[in-house]
Amino acid sequence: MVEPPDLALEDLKAMVRDHYGEKLHELHFLPLGADPDSALYRGVTGEGRAVCLKLRRGAFAEPSVTLPARLAREGLSTIVSPIATVSGAFRVPGSPWTLALYPFVKGRPGWEVPLERGHWTALGQTLRVLHDLPTGPLSQLPREQFGSRFRERVERLLGDHQGGNDSAAVKLQRFLGKRREGIARMLRQTGDLADELKREPPPFVPCHGDIHAGNLLIGESLKVVDWDTLLLAPREKDLMFIGGGVGGCWNRPGEEAWFYDAYGAVPINARALVYYRYERIIEDIAEIATLIGEGDQGNPDRDIMADLLDSQFEPGNVVAMAEAAEARLFRAGAKSPDFTIDPKGGAERR
Repeated sequence: MVEPPDLALEDLKAMVRDHYGEKLHELHFLPLGADPDSALYRGVTGEGRAVCLKLRRGAFAEPSVTLPARLAREGLSTIVSPIATVSGAFRVPGSPWTLALYPFVKGRPGWEVPLERGHWTALGQTLRVLHDLPTGPLSQLPREQFGSRFRERVERLLGDHQGGNDSAAVKLQRFLGKRREGIARMLRQTGDLADELKREPPPFVPCHGDIHAGNLLIGESLKVVDWDTLLLAPREKDLMFIGGGVGGCWNRPGEEAWFYDAYGAVPINARALVYYRYERIIEDIAEIATLIGEGDQGNPDRDIMADLLDSQFEPGNVVAMAEAAEARLFRAGAKSPDFTIDPKGGAERR
């Protein structure tokens, strides 16, 4: 969110004081991220300690804060643990915003800093630890449904979209007209793959759910942040980002090999990988169109998001990487549930 929500800073300071026992001398909004449902603030306590206040619209599953705290407590250095309230909780539920407090970590998002081999090693090790956790204690997490709601929204957009005449709406209309055929093909392919995965789902594991470059902080070391999207799903939900080109990065030669050297050898379900790459593109189109159509016309988030739409079709970005994975899948005639891809060499095998 690049514009602050309609909340008084003094009210936020009071919440931190009442729930965390911390008096904030400073509190500033941070115009970071494209998620309209998340807001970040940097605060300074009376002892001079910098903290990060995160607001998330609506409720989220408790493991989204308790699991990172546990992983950090067990020594996983890539995790930033939330700070406990005076009652021992890791979040403060509210309406419409839920609040969580973290130590402030200096770093630049992975959009801005290319990951080097050591970063890929740390990320691979972190995701392997997460994916190997037993699912039983995490049963309250949402479960992947391979649902159609984003596809249905985009289908409606293609069928009868009528937008406004401000700059963001005009960009959306131009994008839908220019990319109509390609989007329609993605919708058909993703729907077919969803049906296959419902019939024969890969094993479910705990997944971060949104492990793109923007959710990594690169400073003295790599930190994985923003655990609001934790869920139980096939591991491909996370692994599709590796080499997936989201944001026009993570597409350099060698990066996948560095990651999997640390993550370890696992069979990867090619159908799930292709499904998740296409579904992510469709979800982004649906969410951006909703923001443009329903958001305040004075909100700069709308224009920023509209500019992202067509960039997805640029070389090395998400569409190209999804199409490459699809071509590899169907070039091999992969239709059986035991089809896998060797991520190190790109070799395909049954």
